[in-house]
Amino acid sequence: ESKINSPYFYTTWPDNEVGIRELLRFAKSKNWTKVAIIEPANFSFWLYTANLFEKNAPEFGIQIVAKELGTDLSVVDYRTMITKAKAKKPDAIFGSYAELECVFLKQSKELGLEVPLLSTESAGTPKALADCPDLVNDRLYFATPSQGNGYATFAESYEKRFSQKPLSPSAVTAYNAVRVLAQVIGDLIETGKEVTRENIKLGLDSVKFERGVSLPVIEFNEKGFVITPDNAFEMQTVKDGEFVRAE
Repeated sequence: ESKINSPYFYTTWPDNEVGIRELLRFAKSKNWTKVAIIEPANFSFWLYTANLFEKNAPEFGIQIVAKELGTDLSVVDYRTMITKAKAKKPDAIFGSYAELECVFLKQSKELGLEVPLLSTESAGTPKALADCPDLVNDRLYFATPSQGNGYATFAESYEKRFSQKPLSPSAVTAYNAVRVLAQVIGDLIETGKEVTRENIKLGLDSVKFERGVSLPVIEFNEKGFVITPDNAFEMQTVKDGEFVRAE
């Protein structure tokens, strides 16, 4: 999306580079100074976040000792990449596996590489908790949009309505998007202006929505990306089969 040059593009998803920097701060605090990047794909989100990690790592005194990128998401045999990375003796691994954490962690354990797995918000899904709690406990660490600023109330309301907890951070960012749009449209109606695409665009250009969940203030830069403060992400891990804030 960073390559999009459309005057009508807006997103409430926090800047992933801020999340990657939070991940690097955490790794530095643990003295994990040698990190191997192992990603299941060499395109899209996987390549994007791998490059962000590699770009920002030197500032935090972290050395990238290996960078292994898969070519086909349908191939879930990571053992060759793990073996190559293991030879570099990393303190931790960075990769985004979404619902394949169990596969990756099982294969790395079989190959004798049981270092922590650092990941993005894509790791925060319930599947791994149910499928391999013994593998993810105290081993999976990920940066995810903050669960402060009204998130608990949002999650409780969500569960009451849909009979399940939010499955990913997309739930709250979508909720924020609709609320911002509703405010802009409401302001147009209140001031007697016509609700058109152009007027909505002008409203989004200047909006400062101060009732956001997780991200308290929502306003957009000139490219339509939400302005993301340094504390927009937090670190989480797995303890006793539950996601908890990592210390």
